[in-house]
Amino acid sequence: MKNIKKDFPFFQHHENIVYLDSAASAQKPQVMIDCIKHTYETSYANVHRGSFPVSDNITEKYEQARKTVAKFFHANPREVIFTKGTTDSINMSIRTLEDNGFIKDGDHILLTEFEHHSNLVPWLQLQKRKNIKIHLAPINDQQELDIKEYENLLKKHPIKITAFTHVSNTTGTLLPIKKMSELAKKHNAISIIDAAQSAAHIDIDVKDIQCDILAASAHKMYGPTSVGILYITEELLKKLSSPVGGGSMVNQVFRDSFEEQEYPQNFEAGTPPIVEAIGFAAACDYINSIGKTKIYEHEKELTEYAYILLETLPNIKIFSHKKSVGIINFFFPDHMSIQIAEELGERNICIRAGRFCTHPLLETLGISSSIRISLGMYNTKEDIDTAYQALSEIIA
Repeated sequence: MKNIKKDFPFFQHHENIVYLDSAASAQKPQVMIDCIKHTYETSYANVHRGSFPVSDNITEKYEQARKTVAKFFHANPREVIFTKGTTDSINMSIRTLEDNGFIKDGDHILLTEFEHHSNLVPWLQLQKRKNIKIHLAPINDQQELDIKEYENLLKKHPIKITAFTHVSNTTGTLLPIKKMSELAKKHNAISIIDAAQSAAHIDIDVKDIQCDILAASAHKMYGPTSVGILYITEELLKKLSSPVGGGSMVNQVFRDSFEEQEYPQNFEAGTPPIVEAIGFAAACDYINSIGKTKIYEHEKELTEYAYILLETLPNIKIFSHKKSVGIINFFFPDHMSIQIAEELGERNICIRAGRFCTHPLLETLGISSSIRISLGMYNTKEDIDTAYQALSEIIA
């Protein structure tokens, strides 16, 4: 894994930068960039509606991209809808379930305290439209999900939908999503998984997990921005009509009615993210070429290494585990987190400080802001050493 950085042109242009902000967005491999560039230069046209060879060719590439991305998540291609990203996917899933009568006044929704705002705010917006009750499953003293309380909430309330993150973007905590999905099915609740923070680091098999819906973003998976997926089981898709309307998603339109296309095309109104989806597939191919297990083991080793170093710093408070997924979150009570991040930035060390779009979680942790180191496949122990040395000097 030591030579992986050569695959990422960003590091050729910025040899002295230590990039530890992959949880916000990952850097891009040359092979993915080349794929997008080549497609725009040689193959671009609109999809599904042309009657000429270039359009047919890019339509084939676009649908092949769907197959590639679907295979990456062990899904059926017909179950994969291309969206703008995880936030868009979660919003679309909520609107779809609402419009199709799966969410009604009086229903109960179960989330967790770990949720990113993208999996909390849309539900709060729904609460303004519908008389629903939102429950948040708590975390325990070890900063893990209290799975017993999660199950108790499913038993105690008539939960209609449960939506939860796979990996916390703030602490790196890995949630037991297979167990949570099993519990959801046991209590006749629809399960929705936010996989934005896990898809680049862990092999996700939607069939093994048996979730109903899953959302993920390409840009955190070494792919382009403005594209992601919304996975919905075929069993559920058969019961749904699209919440969005326009071109491409219809077979025929009359003056007073219309006929929808079959899924997944009926969910992709207008011109889809054609080249971005093809780039997404190239990123999936690149991850597979390195090996998901190899990436996971490498990042696991780096996370443990970083944790051991960081816990030697005086007065540090760490909110992550040695076994967290590529993220270590911490703060120093006597120092402003944002100031530390800025000073590290001046030394070409890219980390993030703030509340990470998880305000309720930080409130539970009893802090107003913190610092996050997040890893990608291209990081090394030398990167960790450089960040550790700089932190030591800044807080001295």
